[in-house]
Amino acid sequence: MASSSNQPAGSKQRAVIVGGGPAGALMALYLSQDRGFKVDLFEAFDENIIGGPTVRSWNVVLFDRGSDALKAGGVDLQKEAGERLLTLAGSLRHHKKEKTSKFFLDSLSICRGDFAKALLNKASKVPNVNVHFGCTFSKVDMEQRVATFERGNGDVVESEYDMLIGADGVNSRVRKELEENVPDFTVRQREDPMAFKTILIPIMNMEGADEGWKKRFHVTNSDIGCIIAPPRSDGMLTATVVLPSEGKTSFDALMKTTQDVRDFFGHYYPSAFGHEGPSEEVAKEFLERRTQQLRSTYCSRLAHGSIFLIGDAAHSMWASLGQGVNAALEDCQVFAQVLDSATEGKAVGQAVDVPKVLEAYNERRFEDAVAVCELSEEGMGGARSMRPAFAAQLLMTVLLNKTLGLLAPKVFTPPSLMAISGNKMSYGEILRGVKREATVTKALFVAGVVCAVAVVARKVVMRV
Repeated sequence: MASSSNQPAGSKQRAVIVGGGPAGALMALYLSQDRGFKVDLFEAFDENIIGGPTVRSWNVVLFDRGSDALKAGGVDLQKEAGERLLTLAGSLRHHKKEKTSKFFLDSLSICRGDFAKALLNKASKVPNVNVHFGCTFSKVDMEQRVATFERGNGDVVESEYDMLIGADGVNSRVRKELEENVPDFTVRQREDPMAFKTILIPIMNMEGADEGWKKRFHVTNSDIGCIIAPPRSDGMLTATVVLPSEGKTSFDALMKTTQDVRDFFGHYYPSAFGHEGPSEEVAKEFLERRTQQLRSTYCSRLAHGSIFLIGDAAHSMWASLGQGVNAALEDCQVFAQVLDSATEGKAVGQAVDVPKVLEAYNERRFEDAVAVCELSEEGMGGARSMRPAFAAQLLMTVLLNKTLGLLAPKVFTPPSLMAISGNKMSYGEILRGVKREATVTKALFVAGVVCAVAVVARKVVMRV
């Protein structure tokens, strides 16, 4: 097992973090900032396979919400990641004619594995933080406050804690322990009806490509699905191909051979590889790649006793709005704010009431955890039957803001969903805004229909 230890002298409360992804690593950094905790972070993967293309090699896009959480945690991502980090120059939509936009402008794109590795490297060099690789969480004794881990060679590691943090992803074992042992803790998950596979696309081989394409987020829609593709620092697009999970336009139905794969891309997405589709080798790799589906996770609460959940362990979500990693990083920032409020006015080194702090965190963050999942389910990544209504509501809200908003700006506001990438509005506030806008647009639609019927009826009566 690889580990790092830079523990200073002095008595500190013990925090154990399960999971060394971006959320777990950032939480370790926040807790190391003179907040009175000694941190032990346990990561299941070995140190030498974190990062690079073999482990979770899709790209994540960081908006202001996520970037600000990193900065508040003392992370200069440009310094930590170097040339692996790209600052996006906007988006590019491929259709009959390429169209650029400012959406994604100044957002950051980085390979998920490289991102996690950069944060773990930083955490491993910080006093008060021990990072343990190759340790898989197996169980927790909540009464004695002891977490148990297993190494790859079968050795057992037990770690006492004052606070246990589950940052171990959508299939969280920490969450499972709570679900099985805490009567009022329940979990509900919902699968996205859309499935996806990833494929690498050389940017400069695309028809019409120029150097500017290397820093744009690419989107291609078709009648049956879409491709969303953030750029990598090596000149490739990490393209996610999205199709229905079932039916005649699913991956299994459309692609049974490598020629099917080539024909699929050549017909539906010729801008990616041309009308001939990808090479036989690339097609074979794509065909063999496992189809994946994302899930929304709704927990009845985010904390119990001395244990709490963050990131996908607390609120995994569909990818339609790109908020997964951003919400996870914001969890860390919100918890640090709650912890600081609880320790305000106390002497340095004085122990905090962990269950009380975690209850305060649950009250502060629970609404947002639910809201971001609901917002993502309403976004463009869900079932195709949902998209027209969602898009129509968004368009109507924009039109109302630009017209009637001049007369009643507090009623006809810009679409709340447009604020999701920033951090000026919480997810809960955005969801309430979206629901309010839906009510307004529906009321106006009904009023318009009633008026139209009345006009037609009046004309009929006048003719009689």
